[in-house]
Amino acid sequence: MMKSNFFTLFMAICAVTGTKSEAPWKNLIDGFIKDNSRYWLISCTLSGCSFAFSSCMNCYGERGCKSCIALSKPECAVCADDIFNKEDLETINGNQYLICDSQDPIQSKVCHLYCRGQFSQSGNCVRENNFPICKCSSESGSFTSDPTVTTQTQPPTYSTTTLQDRI
Repeated sequence: MMKSNFFTLFMAICAVTGTKSEAPWKNLIDGFIKDNSRYWLISCTLSGCSFAFSSCMNCYGERGCKSCIALSKPECAVCADDIFNKEDLETINGNQYLICDSQDPIQSKVCHLYCRGQFSQSGNCVRENNFPICKCSSESGSFTSDPTVTTQTQPPTYSTTTLQDRI
């Protein structure tokens, strides 16, 4: 009897709260979705995107990497959006980082793709100050924990040789 009274009371509270305003429920659901969207690994794992990652390891720029992943496996488009979602980066000591674990090959690939999307040559999951972060590198052997590192490239210089120059 007591259980049914609690259930009835609970339903009455839900009904009253629901008729007055739906905003608290919407905010609760939106907050839950936002908190869980930080874990991009979920959408990438559920979609089976590992093969798409492997085929896109040489992508360049965020748009290029997202396109490559989505074209390799269309179901991974949401995963690609999650990887490059700036709102899902973790703030540590005032800096924003993609969080990744070096022991997980999928996370290591995602770190590399994320860094390629930021115009870096590569990326590795490392522990810095006891935080598992993605470090981007513009040159082999030198890494930076700044996920927005960019490199400047210069177009190749071409010279022309005429037939007169060869004589």
